Amino acid sequence: MLPSKPELRGTIGAVASTHWLASSAAMRILANGGNAFDAAVAAGFVLQVVEPHFNGPGGDVSILAHQAGHDDVQEICGQGPMPQAADIKAFERLGLSSIPGSGLLPACVPGAFGGVDAAALRVRDYAPRRCPRTGDRLRVGRLPAAPRNSTGHHHARPAVPGRVVRIRPGLPHQRPGPRGRQPVRNPTLAQTYQRLLKTAESASPDREAQIEAARYAFYQGFVAQEISDFLASGPMLDATGLRNRALLTGEDLARWEPTVQAATSRAYGPHQVFKPGPWSQGPVFLQQIALLEGFDLPAMGQGSADYLHTVVECTKLAMSDREAWYGDPAFSDVPLDTLLGEEYTRQRRALVGDSAVLTLRPGSPDGRTPFIPSLPHAGRH
Repeated sequence: MLPSKPELRGTIGAVASTHWLASSAAMRILANGGNAFDAAVAAGFVLQVVEPHFNGPGGDVSILAHQAGHDDVQEICGQGPMPQAADIKAFERLGLSSIPGSGLLPACVPGAFGGVDAAALRVRDYAPRRCPRTGDRLRVGRLPAAPRNSTGHHHARPAVPGRVVRIRPGLPHQRPGPRGRQPVRNPTLAQTYQRLLKTAESASPDREAQIEAARYAFYQGFVAQEISDFLASGPMLDATGLRNRALLTGEDLARWEPTVQAATSRAYGPHQVFKPGPWSQGPVFLQQIALLEGFDLPAMGQGSADYLHTVVECTKLAMSDREAWYGDPAFSDVPLDTLLGEEYTRQRRALVGDSAVLTLRPGSPDGRTPFIPSLPHAGRH
């Protein structure tokens, strides 16, 4: 342990997040009788408010869920797909050789809200347990929708210290950002969460029915309608320097549901490490540790030149495979078992030499030829 990184222990639970308001909201849930799943969902909604530039309600989320005493770890894919109309020909008709990084064209189904709600719903499959603090028998996901979701609504209304994100010159509707610790409010988001809560509470007294009602309102109800109306309102300037219309529609939102399945994993020494599947970049870490397992890192000395060189070179190899082979398993044939397999890993590990390599070197799992597309400019041909 480093002196600047003390070990923290909790008596009723512990929370780690990227913002103290999310952590404090989750701790309040624990103190009020909720459990880890309730707390995690509450933290997720607060982060959608206080760090929208990282993971707002229009973004996505990947979740790993595990309950002590159970062998399984589940992954929840809260990453919405691209629109049905978004194919190569659609962009070629616009004269584009790549997808712009801003504007309406790259918009996908927002999966963060559905993913977090799926976490709250999915935990019903776990067996009851006893609360370590009170001894009471509890079921995972104990609290109704309102105490968990209202934390996001609570933080959208009051003043929240804001971080300024600079916008590229030329994009419309630019306004000066807040200075220093000037408060930022988001009343529209607060009203949206408040309406979602009212919709959930009026649907049923049952917790699961409330969550389903809120998710329906987001993806097929009033939120989906607002998104559809905005997208259909007209073209918007994007990174191409031109105005383009959205491909995303309300139908895309309505047909999507988050998926839940067993998480991808690999052993590293005495540990079993779990990550989301290749629809994310999660398996990169599993490939990294697979490669590193063949090196005597402790003998190199943590932080030494040899140690850092080895870690960096293994990272490059894993990320090269990510670029060539990862994708949505529903549409891509991802050879994940081979990528994490012992024989393939030994072949890749042999590529780590004494000198740094500055090029991407994807492998050929099962003898297949890797493909990494070029990165053309986002403008027109």
